[in-house]
Amino acid sequence: METTIKTATGSAQANLIFDANGNRKVDDGEIVETAFSSFSSGSVVTLPEGQYYLQVQPRFMSDRLEYDLKMVAKPNPGNLGKQGGGDSLKKPRAIGTLDRLKAGTFVGKDYIGTLDEADGFKFNLKDISSVEMLLEGQGSTQAELIFDANRTQQANR
Repeated sequence: METTIKTATGSAQANLIFDANGNRKVDDGEIVETAFSSFSSGSVVTLPEGQYYLQVQPRFMSDRLEYDLKMVAKPNPGNLGKQGGGDSLKKPRAIGTLDRLKAGTFVGKDYIGTLDEADGFKFNLKDISSVEMLLEGQGSTQAELIFDANRTQQANR
């Protein structure tokens, strides 16, 4: 979503809020993004589905101003449905037996970021297999392939 806020005089700020606990109050960690304006500013942030609030207020208590607000959302849905990627290695999304899937391929598209720090997946192999991982995304992303030798569902280092 792209947010642009413009003012003729003074300075405004727009807070994008995800009310995680549903109490209709802004609690610590619930401001996802803040856009500031003196004359013009823009901010782009990728977000998962959910209900959000936008709070526009003067940046300084003495400011009294008119503002123009523009919000543009460009859907870019994932293909993993409501379950998405699992929350962690303790609650991974089960892919199944990878080398038995059609063409031995799993393609997943989901969200990680401010509101979902990591995804976890688990899969099996029935035969000795060459496994190729391709990871594309905006920004810096990391994926680790872990063999759970002791079956603790944790990455032991």
